[in-house]
Amino acid sequence: IKTVTNKWILSISFVDHNSGIAAGKNGIVLRTNNGGTSWDIEEHDTTFTFNCISMLTTGTGLIAGSSGFLARTSDSGTNWEFLSSGNRANLNVIYFVTPDYGFIVGDEGTILKTSDGGNTWIKKESNTQAKLNDIVFFSNWSNSQLWIAGDGGRLLQSTDFGETWTTLNNKSVPKVNYNSIVRNGYSLYAAGDQGIVVEVNMMKPFGQNVITTGFSDNIRDIYFPNSHNIITACDNGTIITAYLNSLTGFMFSKMSVYNTSTINQLSFVGKYGWMTGLYGVLIKTTNMGSTWTKSLIDITEGNGIQF
Repeated sequence: IKTVTNKWILSISFVDHNSGIAAGKNGIVLRTNNGGTSWDIEEHDTTFTFNCISMLTTGTGLIAGSSGFLARTSDSGTNWEFLSSGNRANLNVIYFVTPDYGFIVGDEGTILKTSDGGNTWIKKESNTQAKLNDIVFFSNWSNSQLWIAGDGGRLLQSTDFGETWTTLNNKSVPKVNYNSIVRNGYSLYAAGDQGIVVEVNMMKPFGQNVITTGFSDNIRDIYFPNSHNIITACDNGTIITAYLNSLTGFMFSKMSVYNTSTINQLSFVGKYGWMTGLYGVLIKTTNMGSTWTKSLIDITEGNGIQF
């Protein structure tokens, strides 16, 4: 049966340009084996919202969401095994540094760490109650750090692989909600509301640089397809892109790809990229973001997700 979902798709993860899984509100999980042309729906009757999904390999992945929900699959999403997250806060992002070591961040300052591939999770003290939205790892010679982006201008740093955390205290950094953080070269870029991007230069002791895009759109996700270009997913179905000119800095531009839907997340594999949004919106590029095509997710009804 071919249908189109109108549910909110909040997260998407591809392991190659064909195989991907998306997840969202009310327990919806979608799987594709043809790059998003069609999807199998695996739906569970639950009030849980699945905020994030991370496929570590083609078959193995984790899903996390509201009220501390956490589960794992070893068969590409057909069956899922409940895991204990040890708390009831909403979990927002799953991030693995290695196949064994990974982190989950969430509401109420939640930071969880695993050292056994996600089998068990230990809560780490963040010293904040803010909503934490994203995490990234930076390693360069002897300099290894983890950074977290969160609401209210929170930027957290760890220099001991996530055991302890400190909050960046820089009055020049705007106190907006930072929704995404990524690495590019020797810098980290935290992107958030009001079109604000903060660059943290890891080679300088006081290397925070506020970058103004010139647009007021709230940035939900940020990605560097290469060292000179930025792609961001924003509210109201807009994409803000930028080119880094060595003389003049970043040159930003904006385009609307779906003017009725917030774009929640980006997922790239090589030149192929996908964005998800509200009401089943799927936006895809096959040329590293030069052009995008939009559609509603086309679904083949499945047998239901198994927990």
